[in-house]
Amino acid sequence: MFEDDLLRDKITTTEKEMKQVHFEDLQQQIEVTLERLSQIIEGPFDENKNRLRVIDLTVLANTSCRNMYDCIQNDLFSLLWLITHVITPYNSNGVQRVPESQNNVAQHM
Repeated sequence: MFEDDLLRDKITTTEKEMKQVHFEDLQQQIEVTLERLSQIIEGPFDENKNRLRVIDLTVLANTSCRNMYDCIQNDLFSLLWLITHVITPYNSNGVQRVPESQNNVAQHM
């Protein structure tokens, strides 16, 4: 997205760089959170000691994923309004399919 010229005519170079930094920050936050969660789960697990940390990190990972989704959908794809992109809505309970009506609209544009 940032290396191609998709955004060239939509935003300035400075805006593109800011959006890329924001996106990469969100990506790094997800990676760090999941790495911390993995370390807890892979190590000797003391339920009394680690239970709340696992819950906290799981909530943080879910929030981070939601923020990444919002960034992609609202900050990046919204700039490409002439090119219809629809991503599956983020749901921490699993993947949802794009409604058929939106899928048909995207194919005809």
